[in-house]
Amino acid sequence: MKNNFLIFSLLLFLFSSCDGKDDNVEPDFIQLSQNEITFDYKEGKDTIELKTNTSWEIVNIPEWLIVSKQKGTKEDTEVVIAVQKNSQSESREFELIFQIKGKNEKIRILQEAKPKPEYTLPRLGFSSLTRLISGTYSETEPFELEYEADQLFINSSNKEAIFLGNLFSSNLTNYPKLSVIKGYAYNLITIGIGYGQNFSRIDNFMPSYEAYQKIEKESIDKHASSSSLSLSASNGTNYYSRRHLHCIGLYELGISLDKLLNGKSYKEESMKHEYGLIYPITHKRFGSFMDFPYPSLFTEELSKEKYEPLHPNYIAEISYGNNSLLLVESDFDRGTVNSLKSKLSNKGQLDAEEVKKAQQIDAYYIYMVAAGEFNVIKGNLIEVIEQLNDPKIAKPVIVPVSFGFSDYYTNGVGSVTYKIHVE
Repeated sequence: MKNNFLIFSLLLFLFSSCDGKDDNVEPDFIQLSQNEITFDYKEGKDTIELKTNTSWEIVNIPEWLIVSKQKGTKEDTEVVIAVQKNSQSESREFELIFQIKGKNEKIRILQEAKPKPEYTLPRLGFSSLTRLISGTYSETEPFELEYEADQLFINSSNKEAIFLGNLFSSNLTNYPKLSVIKGYAYNLITIGIGYGQNFSRIDNFMPSYEAYQKIEKESIDKHASSSSLSLSASNGTNYYSRRHLHCIGLYELGISLDKLLNGKSYKEESMKHEYGLIYPITHKRFGSFMDFPYPSLFTEELSKEKYEPLHPNYIAEISYGNNSLLLVESDFDRGTVNSLKSKLSNKGQLDAEEVKKAQQIDAYYIYMVAAGEFNVIKGNLIEVIEQLNDPKIAKPVIVPVSFGFSDYYTNGVGSVTYKIHVE
């Protein structure tokens, strides 16, 4: 009987061991340190810490997201999540699933959309007033803009009309070429040219392009020894496409800045970086001006009936200097670009990481060699600024840069209106 009890007890123990559960065995689990990560539109990284007692796997990964490991064991305690740059105008999100046997744990990944650039049309400082009268910039559609200005840039289309006293219509329908008004004869006028001790007063000047060219050359030669050039300390003016750059150049300078870079228009070549910065480098060396015309600019008063509709203005002032533009195109933030530009222009030493970044920034140095004529130095930021710092390569040249004008009938400050068209 006693033996039967022992056998029964043994069987009961065996059944309990087979059918029951061991309270000391921990069930499989996985915990993540966060359930949501938000990135801005640029490349970024973040770390997820894991707690688990079993093997795990990430079962779904979009192409714009990179993980440091896709599967692991309980010894793997973290995963680095990296997102690629979002170049789209819409945000994106995804649920990343960490899977263990019989259970999923999710983390939500959000990335902001690339912000829409503000296509403002900045001034580059070559004139004292340039005001938009009508029209709106468009990155995709043809548009027309109308401007009013009290000074204009001297370029290859209008340079032969630039001399003190010359009369032109203020309705510049064919800007940048001047609509010169003809059919009049000049009186002799008094002009001044130069600056400081190198200033000359010239009486009995008969206005003409040829006569003025001789006086202009003599004055440029006088000031050539004081010519120097240094990069601007400004933080630059943004542009966001070659089309945008084309428009800025067209209304400010009457030239296609985009074509100067690589010989291709915005229709032929797109900008490969996120944005660009323009640093105007303007150094005025001297100027010329004409006295108030008395008794009159012309031997015979212009007929208001005939000429007033043309709103005639005469050239009253011409400015000379070393003028150039540094353009950079980059994907780095603006603060980084300006810091690198500042260090290089001041001949500072870059560390290894800064050198790597500067080599990824495209740069163009556009400088004037004659009225309306430009040379371009291009390369990465280091290459261009090194050449800019070498006066033998980018020697500053004094050139006529801009001209101001007066209203013929009032002799007050003149203004002109002009339109530009962009396809």
